Amino acid sequence: MNALIKTVVYTFIILCVADTFARNHVEMQTIFYFGMLIAVTYEFLKLKTLEEK
Repeated sequence: MNALIKTVVYTFIILCVADTFARNHVEMQTIFYFGMLIAVTYEFLKLKTLEEK
């Protein structure tokens, strides 16, 4: 359940940012894809750091 909530929150935040800065649908998709890539990388690195401790 926690992962679902994080996914919804990340998606909403990234869509708001993309909607604010994009001038067309291609820019919106690009911002969304890179934003999700950053979010997944952040969560992966956080998990990896916790497993090392």
